[in-house]
Amino acid sequence: MFISGYDGPSLPPELDDARLEQLGPSTWRLRTEGESYDFGARAMEVLEPQPALFDGLLSTFALKQRDRRLVGVLLKLLRLPGGAWLLRRWHARRR
Repeated sequence: MFISGYDGPSLPPELDDARLEQLGPSTWRLRTEGESYDFGARAMEVLEPQPALFDGLLSTFALKQRDRRLVGVLLKLLRLPGGAWLLRRWHARRR
């Protein structure tokens, strides 16, 4: 939630189960468990999280099942001499 021009009491750092009511054109009430805060504000903007928005963008960077198994093997090979070289070579070829 973004509050522009907040004019009211200081709020606690965390609010659990907060509900917002508009009392007038620029007057609001914020209710939490057992407490309420009346304040004035020029504008209110509620931001809703939409994690699915980024699913399509991040899917190109996700490892496929075969690559995940191969990385597991390569990470185990890191302990051996030349293991770091194998991991770097696989990663360079993947790009």
